[in-house]
Amino acid sequence: MEWASFLDATDAEEPDWDMFIGGWRATIEPHIMYTIWAEESIPELNSVAYINKDVEALFKEAGATYDTDFRREKYQEVQRIVAEEAPYIFLDYRKSWSGQNNRVQGIEPTALGIGWNSDDWFVEETAE
Repeated sequence: MEWASFLDATDAEEPDWDMFIGGWRATIEPHIMYTIWAEESIPELNSVAYINKDVEALFKEAGATYDTDFRREKYQEVQRIVAEEAPYIFLDYRKSWSGQNNRVQGIEPTALGIGWNSDDWFVEETAE
């Protein structure tokens, strides 16, 4: 199925499908998950019409502070609830690996990859 038709089908007010395969990519900000699980995102991003008021409350609590420990606790609870209720069947989680030449400096790998700060990379000239 071509992409526009896929989006039309998954965003339909009254879907004519039992299951579809899709995916997301993580971001550094965990609150982005709210767009997937929020009732207000039905049908666009929450195409399975998942509704859980406790999950919504946890997101609101986590999104109201910069306290990383507090936020981590709330987002972990969101993940626990979503895993238990299984609105989606998560088929895989991809890990990626990268290798860099030691001459390239300024690389700061994160859980999301290495390319985020590529403007800061440099190769130090060596005296020969």
